[in-house]
Amino acid sequence: MSRALHPFFSLLPLLLVAAPVPAAERIVIGEIDSRTGQFAAQGSAIHQGVTLAIEEANARGGIAGRTLLLLSRDDEGKPERAVAAAEELTGQHGALALVGGYVDSLVGPVAEVADRGRAPYVAAASLDERLTAHGNRYFFREGEGSLERRLALPDGEGPDRPSVRPTAP
Repeated sequence: MSRALHPFFSLLPLLLVAAPVPAAERIVIGEIDSRTGQFAAQGSAIHQGVTLAIEEANARGGIAGRTLLLLSRDDEGKPERAVAAAEELTGQHGALALVGGYVDSLVGPVAEVADRGRAPYVAAASLDERLTAHGNRYFFREGEGSLERRLALPDGEGPDRPSVRPTAP
């Protein structure tokens, strides 16, 4: 499984306790990435990783016996499209969680929608520490930086132990 997405999937069992769904239902995961526009290369790579992670999780029986359903949306590299996608996925499709996002100008607005909808959002790449300072309890970010920086992190965090930073209370 992709190291960047491992923290996201390790949070899913906790999400099920917080927002249980009937056993027969699939768990809807919303993904928002730039598949077109100026960030298409990065967004497409993230999408491939998310898709692989979902496939691997389902091959192992899903989460608590429930299969995962991935609904992906292209934000076209535009904040207004990212917001519309997040609102659609959480509102119309009942996404239990959101994942994806490459640049903070897109990640920030999605994090706000996730907070309003109480849907945990794990950003695939977010470096702006101000986004975690707003008190959004539903926003998590992966993207602490380069391998060299990650190796220098305290408490055993590093490339084999991804760091997911929750928002400060």
